[in-house]
Amino acid sequence: MDCNNPASDEWHTLVHVCRRWRNLAFTSPRHLNLQLLYKPHRRSVKEMLDIWPELPIYIDDINYPSKKARDNIVAALRLNHRVSGIWLKLTSDSAWEALEPLMQRPFPALTLLWLGPGFPSKNGIPRSFLGGSAPSLRDLYLDRVPFTALPELLLSATNLVRLRYDDIPPSGYISPQAMVAGLSTLTRLETLSLVFRSPQSLPDRATLHTRTLLPSLTHLRFRGVPEYMSTS
Repeated sequence: MDCNNPASDEWHTLVHVCRRWRNLAFTSPRHLNLQLLYKPHRRSVKEMLDIWPELPIYIDDINYPSKKARDNIVAALRLNHRVSGIWLKLTSDSAWEALEPLMQRPFPALTLLWLGPGFPSKNGIPRSFLGGSAPSLRDLYLDRVPFTALPELLLSATNLVRLRYDDIPPSGYISPQAMVAGLSTLTRLETLSLVFRSPQSLPDRATLHTRTLLPSLTHLRFRGVPEYMSTS
């Protein structure tokens, strides 16, 4: 599955050609998919907002953030109503503790979320993550991130097209029944990847068979014990 960063700031060249092109671009930002690709290690949020109009914000920080960059990420997440993408990698409990309270609020414009690896695995992602709802989400990538409440979030993510949950740690194990329930509303899902890290993903053999229909699915990737798929 391709999980390359889809955001780009190449449109900057277009809006600097002339005033007419600039006005055209900014009067139709959604049609041109204009986003502010925000790299916290480059500039502050205030500097970015002073330069550009009110466009969706795509937070891109795949490197280990410095304290300054982390403070910038915090400032960007405070604009949760404008955040359209989050591409984030953390390295410490203190980094996650600084961001976690802000990630409990709704992000109504969020279309892409990529988390990990590097997130603290002690407690994992809480049930209140993203306010428990992600109605605009289209791409969700989780790597080595324990998130046992994922099926509950999926129930609200009816526009999801791509879901990848890789290197699932034992602390992030989700039963086949819970996963099927979460997937049941994803009629637009085209790509699904589930990769378990450990044989501990073995489900209870006594569980009942449950099934769901994914009418748009064209790509499936699974790595784990066969019993997990056979119970679902």
